[in-house]
Parts: sequence; C-alpha cells; structure tokens
Amino acid sequence: MARTTILHLSDLHLGPGEAEDVAWKSFPKLAERQARHKRLKEFLNSLDPPDYMVVSGDVAIAGHEDGFKIFVDMIGDLIKSGHAPPESRILVVPGNHDVTRLRAQDAEDQTDRWRYFFRHVANRFARPWFVDDDASIDDLRKALLSQLGAQGGLLGGATETPNGLRVNLPFLLDLKSQLLVYAWNSASISGTHLRLPDEIQDSVRSLRKSDAATDPAIARVLDAFDREIEVDPARIQPSELELFRVLTYVLRDALEEGPFNRLLKVAVLHHHVAPIFLEEVKKFELLLNAGQFKRELREVGFDLILHGHKHSSETFLDTEHFEQPSLVVVSGGTIGGELPTGERPGFNWIEYDGDQHQLSIRFVPLKQTGMPKSIFGDALLRPIALPVASRLLVAPAPDPLRLSLQDVYKRTGYRLLEYLRRQTIAQRQRIGWSQHLENRTVSTVASAYGLAIIELIHAQHEQLTCVIPGVIQTLWDLRLEDRCWKASSQKGGKGTIEATTLVLGALSRCVPRSVPQGSVDALEELIGREDDGYNNRVYSLATAIRVLSSLRPSSQVLPRLVDALHRGALEYAEGYPVCWSQECRTEATATDPQRVLRSSVVHTAHAALALGRASQATGGGIGVACSGLSEVASWLLSQDAWCNDHEEILRPLAGGDQDTLTVKHYTDTWVVRALLELGIDPREPKLVDAVRRIYASCDNGLWSWGSLAFPIWATHDALDALTEFSLRACEV
Repeated sequence: MARTTILHLSDLHLGPGEAEDVAWKSFPKLAERQARHKRLKEFLNSLDPPDYMVVSGDVAIAGHEDGFKIFVDMIGDLIKSGHAPPESRILVVPGNHDVTRLRAQDAEDQTDRWRYFFRHVANRFARPWFVDDDASIDDLRKALLSQLGAQGGLLGGATETPNGLRVNLPFLLDLKSQLLVYAWNSASISGTHLRLPDEIQDSVRSLRKSDAATDPAIARVLDAFDREIEVDPARIQPSELELFRVLTYVLRDALEEGPFNRLLKVAVLHHHVAPIFLEEVKKFELLLNAGQFKRELREVGFDLILHGHKHSSETFLDTEHFEQPSLVVVSGGTIGGELPTGERPGFNWIEYDGDQHQLSIRFVPLKQTGMPKSIFGDALLRPIALPVASRLLVAPAPDPLRLSLQDVYKRTGYRLLEYLRRQTIAQRQRIGWSQHLENRTVSTVASAYGLAIIELIHAQHEQLTCVIPGVIQTLWDLRLEDRCWKASSQKGGKGTIEATTLVLGALSRCVPRSVPQGSVDALEELIGREDDGYNNRVYSLATAIRVLSSLRPSSQVLPRLVDALHRGALEYAEGYPVCWSQECRTEATATDPQRVLRSSVVHTAHAALALGRASQATGGGIGVACSGLSEVASWLLSQDAWCNDHEEILRPLAGGDQDTLTVKHYTDTWVVRALLELGIDPREPKLVDAVRRIYASCDNGLWSWGSLAFPIWATHDALDALTEFSLRACEV
C-alpha cells in the first residue's frame, strides 16, 4: 500500500486584527503575517500535493470575515495549481479565534457565533458537527448508512440523507488508504461570558446608562469588566461525543472488526488535550473534558490527535491510561500567530505507512531564506511505530467465566449521569431518561429502565444514588388517572399492561416494598379490562406474570395468565411445552389459515422465564418447575441462531382508532437469562458464545440494538444477562 500524506496547518490567523483579540492576545503586525502567508504558499507550491489537508483551527482573528475569505481564496489557488488536494479531501475545524464575538452587553443578541465560518468554510470542506446548527444525530446516521450503501471510495463530508436533506458528516474515511480523520469542535463554548448574579448585572447596566459612563476612566473600567467576564474555555459537547459513538458504531458494524481496526484513526481539534512544554497563565488551559475525550478515542482505537492553539510544535505520546495504547499527540505550531520564545512559524507534514503501521512526522519551519525543498528535506523527521494493540484484527475474546463487571458498571453509571434529563412541565420537575439517550424528553418507560439499571450496577456512583428519589417521584407524577402508566409512544389516556408492569417492576427492584398495594390493584384491574387479544401475546403475558409473581404471588389474576401462557405453547413433547410463537396457540389461531404461527426463540425464552418465576413464587402452586421445562432448554440450544426480533402489539381505541406498540427484543440477553434460570451449566458452549457477544457489544458502558444506537432498554437487558451469568459462573 502506498504511503498516505497529510498536510497539517494550524493557527493561520488570516486577515485584519493585529492589535488585540480575545484574552488580551496580541498578534504580529499585518505585514509580517502577510509575509508568512506568502512564504507558506511558496513552500506548498514547491512540494508534491499531499493526499489530505487538515487545518486545526484559528483560520481568522476574532472571527473577522476577511480572514475566512482570504483562506478560501488561498486554498482555491493551491487547488488550481495542483499543489493541494481537492476540497473533498480537506478538513477544517474552528478555533477560539474563529468565533464571532460581541461585547457582554450585546451577548443576548448574538444568534450566530459561527456566521462567517459557516458562510465561507462550512459548506466547502469536511468539518465538525455544530450541535445547534446542523442536522440531528439520527439524520447523520441515516446519511452515513446511505453512503455506505452506495459503496463510494471516499466517505464523509458533505452528503445527503435518503430523503434529500443536505448534511455534513464530520469525518473523512478513505478505505483504500486505510484512513479515518474525524473533526471536532473544541471551541463550542469559547468566547462566552460568565453568568453573574442578577444584582451585579443590574448595577453594571445602570452604570452604563448613567452620565458617569461618559467619563473616560469609567469607560475604561467597563471595557476591562467586559474583557474580564469574557471567557475562552474549550470543551467537546456531550452531544458531539454521542454523535461520535453513533457514527463509529455504524462504521464498525458495516466494516467489521478487521477493516475497521486497520484504519489509521486521526482526531482533529483546535485545543490541546494535555499540557505541552510551554508555560502560560490563563483562566482556562486544557480542554475541560480532556480525560473523557481521550477515553472515548481510545475506546474506538484512535491513534493520532492533531491540534493547534498553543503556537508550539510538539510531538509526544499520551500515556494517561496504563491499560490502553498511547495516543500520538501532535501540536501544529502556527503560521500567523505570535511565537513563543524559540519557536518558528511552520507546518506539519505527516506520512503514514499502512504496511508497517508507522507514522513519520516532520515539522517544517517557514524560514524566510533558503530553498523550500531544501528546508523541507532538512526538517527533523520523527518516525513513530504505532502500538500493536490498536491494530489488532480481532479483539481478544474475554473469558466469560471470569468476567469482571465492575469497570462496565462504572462506565454505565457515568453514561447514565451524562444522559440524565431534567424537564420542567406545569411547574413540576421531571428527572429521568429518554428511550433513545440522545433525545431530551423524559419518558416513562426509559426512566423505569434507568432506575432498574441503577439497582443492577449497585449504584456505585454517589451522584447516581442521589437522583433515585427524583426519578421515582417523576414516575409517580407520570401515572395516569387509572393509576397505571403507558409508553410515551402510545396513544390514549389510559395505562397499558406492558408499560405498567415495567414501571412497577423497576420500582420494586430499586426500592423494595416501595410499591403501594393500590398500584398492584390497578394493574389487576387493567388486566381484567383487556380483551382476549392481549391474552394471546406471549411477551405481554410473560411480562405481567413475572411482575405479579414478584409483587403479589397470591393474585387472583395470576393463575389465569399462567394457564393462558402454558396452554399457548406452539409445540409439546409428552405434555410438556417445547416452544412458543409471538402469539399463543389457541383454537382461533389453530383454525385460521390466514394466521400461521412460527416458533420464536426470544418468545420461548420469555415464556420459560415467566412460567419458572411463577412456580418459584407460589411454591409450585402454579407455573412450571424447571424440571418441566427441560424440553424448552433443549429446543433453545438446538436453534442455529439467536437473532434479534421485534413485534407490533395492536390495541383498538375508542372511535375506531388503533394503538401500536413496537417492542424490540435483544434475543441473546433473554435466552441467556432463560437458560440460566432453567439450570443450564454456564460452561455450555452456546451460552458462553452468547455472553461473549453481549460483552463485546458494550460501547463504553452502553449497548446498541442493530443500527439503533443506545436505546436504554438494550443496556438494561445486557447488564441483567451479564450480571446473572457472572453470579452463576461464580458457583462453578
């Protein structure tokens, strides 16, 4: 494979603004900066064009429009002369000096902090996702799936969703060159203002409006005040991290582990992620969430970080985490910025040898005299062999019998805190989660799953433990007039069996004996109101049986449900059930030629768990003991594949309308739990393989379901299965 070359430019600081910018930063005189920019073009015109170009921020000064215009013209000239790659192979991220800034008193009127970056740069080159200005995470996911389906040579950048929406994927992926370059906006909160107490803000406003404000001394104080409360922190927004997880999950799923692991993975942002060898006193120094950011990169196997901001050229290994490979970190120096002592303006030239997994990095100083080619050849070359661990074709499979879930629990706890949502509706605060974690709306079922996850991971996080009362109160507030619950997607004003059982189950697991008997009464009344259609759905029956067996084993409703599920098996062997379909087998389904029932792995697992739990809860009074479900265990183990499944549960509503509840099943997790409940040895090979699949699918504490990124129920089901397996494995 031929070498891939990347030109890394940073901190060009083009255009006017030679006196002072944010944070009292001074810049070289315009004439000097123009001379450096001219010299840069001479260098690039003397070299072979790179395969890719990345610009790690600070294109302009104070977000001045002229800086962006000059940049676009300069790149356009280089492309026309054949000394720069085409626009589709150029990636640009913004820096803190690319923000359009206003005074503190005008900040509330600032609606577009990136107006000139968007006007001149954003629609030409690959660039980061802007949380408040770009398409949604789901739209970008669909656009990536569409690109992957088209099998193009270069993926990422500007593209369209299947419905024609123009979007910009924040990366460039070249499968031929085995290169993935991902763009980040670390300047998302740069150029913002400290929020002061109302009484101080009122006092400052009064002073500005008074006659005293015309006094030059007072005017200087107010100006200094404005500068002091303007801050320039660097941060990667949580939503941007969420998009990163979604897109990399889709890529790994589409490319498979081998091709994905072979990619050189490069992250580009403006701000530095670790201290470099330069002392500078500032209000904010590092990326605020640098630790989390680097952890996210390592989780996906990134190799290289390119950044700017410090105007100093450095290359080093970041070895913050001893269990994971180091990240190569390259600081880009500057072209048009003020130079630290001993530094020269210049750029990085990076070569990647995919066969040897080796980087070669050279910083090329923009010396004002001498032949550019000679200066380039004399520049110090740093060869860096990438860690072998990041290039593994297949990750080593864990030994399920020795699983340690403590780290997984810890990561899940952090992710739950990250996606915890707070809403105020009708002057009452709701605390909880959304079904799809990146969404903002607190939903009933998702919050119940979140509560159950807290119990599963033993609430190792103090912050997470503190939210339990608020989530419980939110669930009670979301209860309907019939004292039951429904899913957010369901119509009508009455509760449904599935949502009510999930909520009551979560409440009882998280806080034992916290469920009032009146709520169980309401569930029994709700079951009594359901028509026969409900009693035919295996998932609905099984869910209700498990919860009632736990909360009220003496329930008068429970025997009827257990009998319907037991008699509804699709196949029997010597009077014992073998397997189930999505619907129970009844006289109506058996005689209706239009309704052909097919065996279902996940519904068989649901049914076996429910019948076994009922038997345990009632001392064998109802349900089926494990010995009576041995045919079920044999049938499950005989199936070639335990594929994920989904179904639609339909209910008629008043006025001829119909409610549809879509239920998605993480099949591996339910089969693992069922087989363990039926007494299957944890060392059973098919059981071990399923646990390996579940464990390997963990993405920094969360799980996805196919291409559906991080639904909270998938994380709950995975943790539940892994926890149960770990406990049973300890016994052997």
